[in-house]
Amino acid sequence: MDMAKKKEATVRVVIADPKKEARVTTIQNELEAYQQEVGGYIQMVKSGLMDGKNARLMNVPVNARKFTALLRGPLVVVASAPPNFVSLSEASAEEFRQLMALPAAAPAGA
Repeated sequence: MDMAKKKEATVRVVIADPKKEARVTTIQNELEAYQQEVGGYIQMVKSGLMDGKNARLMNVPVNARKFTALLRGPLVVVASAPPNFVSLSEASAEEFRQLMALPAAAPAGA
């Protein structure tokens, strides 16, 4: 039995821009939509996490989220059911949105 999910026309994702709060939104489930969100070519950092492939070359700011890899530019989080990307559940989207919250600013004089 084929367990792969059918490709969805739109998907619920989390978008995390370097200097903005992460947000849950719905985008078209097409390469061009993912590229638009990251500002160019995409690369898979981990299954379901994308960043801009050429962001380092374009001197895009570091995305200071809670990850071990040094990621640059906007990030897109989407669920994966190979060979397709699928929507994050509402609970997973909220969990990732909170995980990707901007780091708290250090108190003045600290």
